[in-house]
Amino acid sequence: MAELLSVDPIGAPWWCAITHNVAIGGPLMRVARDVKPEWATIEGDWDAADKGDPGIVAPYAGNYAPKPDAPVLKEGFKPIPFQQIGLLNDGTRRSWPVKPEQPPKDWKPCWLLRQEMEKKMPTGLPVATVRRAGGTLKVDGNVDPEEWTPGEKQTVSVNHYEPLKLAWLASGGETPLPSTAYLEVDDANLYAAFVNEIETKGGVVGGHTWGKSDAVELALAVADGDRPVPIMLWRGYTDGHFETSDEAGAPKALVARVLQGVQYACRKTSEAQWTAEWRIPFAAIGIEPRKQNPRLLFGLSVRKVSGDQWVTGKQPPGSSWDVRKGGVL
Repeated sequence: MAELLSVDPIGAPWWCAITHNVAIGGPLMRVARDVKPEWATIEGDWDAADKGDPGIVAPYAGNYAPKPDAPVLKEGFKPIPFQQIGLLNDGTRRSWPVKPEQPPKDWKPCWLLRQEMEKKMPTGLPVATVRRAGGTLKVDGNVDPEEWTPGEKQTVSVNHYEPLKLAWLASGGETPLPSTAYLEVDDANLYAAFVNEIETKGGVVGGHTWGKSDAVELALAVADGDRPVPIMLWRGYTDGHFETSDEAGAPKALVARVLQGVQYACRKTSEAQWTAEWRIPFAAIGIEPRKQNPRLLFGLSVRKVSGDQWVTGKQPPGSSWDVRKGGVL
């Protein structure tokens, strides 16, 4: 431990070894932000997405033992000695066997809650998991990979973050020039970022008139069972102007609130690309996730005047702000 104070940088996770882990049904959980390759050894892991079935007996039923012919055994993985793990009766215990406290009757793991949520949505909406920001997100219009996908441009792998693809036209069909969107949160805000590819002929169209200028749109509605809910809109343009609208039928009081504390910035990165970033306080949305984490219906859209395209993240055609055809956060 003392040697950690003699190397630069002090306090970095020097000499960590992350080896022989197995990931099934999702990305391999890996190294966090800013970890440099020389600090840690990361090798010998099995990612089922890349290598296929590792040969675990029944991972979704709680049996993580490898089968006798499991492929992972051929690569040096050793069975976990589950029989030797847990509480032992060493003579010092007050009672034996220990009866663990059972979880509440209505407790369910997060993956099961998400699965049930998808089934309950009347239109079968996809559920998007918004990850927590790995650090401070600077809203400057520059969609920096080190902010939105921390560490992925380094040689050390991190928790993989799959951005949202806005690949559909509001009129139906796919667009040849999709946009990419990122969503993250911290304790007080929802963050959104857009990377927009535009037709070279015509390029980015400036101004701030909805429908006639290039723009991005974020639509949200706090789900309340099967009852209709007001839809909140945030629209940002290439000249830095941003606004809201009552086009989706939101009441005036809600329209007045949704821009409070909001930050927006954009940047033209080339003649055929521009980027945008948002910071939207939870207070502007009207929620307190730390007290109650409601379902949010959402929609992301981009207006691309060159080519006359309304690009969205939802396949069913319709209004860009129609969150009933979008997804659930």
